[in-house]
Amino acid sequence: MQKPDPCFSHLSQDPREEVFERLKNALNDMATYFPMTAQHPYWKNFIFKCLGCEKCATWWMDDYSFPVVEDCFESVLKELPTISRIALLDPRLQIEVVPLDGGDFPTWACRVHHHEGIKRKLEVRPDTGILLLLSQPAIEHLPREAVIEDLRHELGHVLLYLRDPEATDDCSAADEEWKRCTQPEDLTVRIPLRPLNKGE
Repeated sequence: MQKPDPCFSHLSQDPREEVFERLKNALNDMATYFPMTAQHPYWKNFIFKCLGCEKCATWWMDDYSFPVVEDCFESVLKELPTISRIALLDPRLQIEVVPLDGGDFPTWACRVHHHEGIKRKLEVRPDTGILLLLSQPAIEHLPREAVIEDLRHELGHVLLYLRDPEATDDCSAADEEWKRCTQPEDLTVRIPLRPLNKGE
């Protein structure tokens, strides 16, 4: 599916700054908002759990609760073969639920080195190369299928980056990557897996 403009990952300067400003205002209004990097182990363990590795997913699993977000994310993960799910454990990926209402765009994949300004708005881990931002208000209010379709597209951006950070990253490439990654053949060649360091 070709995601209509504006696609957060590829916004021109003015619309991108508008999104960042909305995000900053939302975060400023959330006095009780948890630091973003604290979610990192939660979502990595969530992926472990979706891989059927419950024994590896016992750390900090009760720290957060995002039932609607988790339901949509798990549904999309089930469409991926195991090797593609494992690729999402790469430490270069940071997954965060944010309080910003994304409107019709409930999820965004953002290459950090393309958007250095985002580090002034969000807590980004030093190893992070790509952020997958999940808008909790949008995900909770949009139709479930619309959220899932959007999430498939943005995970296409994520998987493309994890396979080749230098690859052309546009919406059609992301959609093509999603299609490729839902097929089991030749994935071990196309998605090089990096070993996780201790604590990641």
